[in-house]
Amino acid sequence: MNNSRQDGSGPCRVLVVDSNEELARALCYAIGTEPVLVSVGFCCSGKEALLKARTSAADIMLLDFNLGDRNALAVLDEAKETAATVGIIVFTGHALPELAHEARTHGAAGFVVKGIAFDDLVKEIMRISAERAATIA
Repeated sequence: MNNSRQDGSGPCRVLVVDSNEELARALCYAIGTEPVLVSVGFCCSGKEALLKARTSAADIMLLDFNLGDRNALAVLDEAKETAATVGIIVFTGHALPELAHEARTHGAAGFVVKGIAFDDLVKEIMRISAERAATIA
């Protein structure tokens, strides 16, 4: 894998949103070890996620389904209006096909179950980043 996004503009910028601060920090650290990714930070609430999505220049948001103040569906709905350029991957511990379908219906670009191998998570982030770059170009 080379060290730039599919559109050639450098590493993919990832915002991590998880209600578990320790997990969010660990994901940010792991993302920072990948030459194709850069972490633009983390947060633990839907409100903060929407704010950071607008101000962090994130390409991808890795979004926990259950947050303290709202769920991923509410964040997805609001992000359509305020952070439409950010690709959102719902990241959850619930491997339910109907949940994946509902998330995609609300605008999620991807759906990943927690516990996925980190290499596979990186591949999914890069796949969605490439798809979004192709539609924007």
